[in-house]
Amino acid sequence: MRKEIKGSMTIEAAVIVPLILWVFMLIVLMLFYFHDKNVISVIAHETVVKASGDEAMTAEEIETYFQKRLNGKLLLFSWVDTEIKSEKEGICFGGTARRHRMALKIDMKMKRTEPEKMIRNIRRIGAIK
Repeated sequence: MRKEIKGSMTIEAAVIVPLILWVFMLIVLMLFYFHDKNVISVIAHETVVKASGDEAMTAEEIETYFQKRLNGKLLLFSWVDTEIKSEKEGICFGGTARRHRMALKIDMKMKRTEPEKMIRNIRRIGAIK
């Protein structure tokens, strides 16, 4: 007597295994995307904070600082295009990264800070009392 082996398990595996692998790769791609988004956001914020405290930094120096800090830290995107406006009132930073159909955009703004001036004003007010 010969037993028959059903092929339904093979067909089900042929459908389910690629689907599971596709979902796994999609999750890894999403993790890479959010990693790069967080890295770019943190470095952009750090750059804007540094530039807001230093009036002597030009837009080119700010971009150089950003690209130097970003070098080698991205997993998915390879380059970030930046647009920087360094004005007397503050710093405007815009960054865009693209890879195929995915895009990431970061915008940061910060007013220029003058901590020395504020500390002097606080000391003057304290001296009046």
